[in-house]
Amino acid sequence: MTVIRESPDLVPLCPHCEAALTEVEARTIDVGRGGGVQIRFGRRYVYACPACRKEPSISHRKGFWAG
Repeated sequence: MTVIRESPDLVPLCPHCEAALTEVEARTIDVGRGGGVQIRFGRRYVYACPACRKEPSISHRKGFWAG
């Protein structure tokens, strides 16, 4: 079993430039226009390092009724 421990002093590093990530930039992605993939429920977000602007993560947040 993996133990998850909360660490208030943890400052993650960008996997690309290794800058300390004290903040992260984010925006929603509209994939319904010419992207080929139509999402009916929820939103997709892309997160980026403010130092190098590279993207360490994309997430898909479902709405309340989508489960």
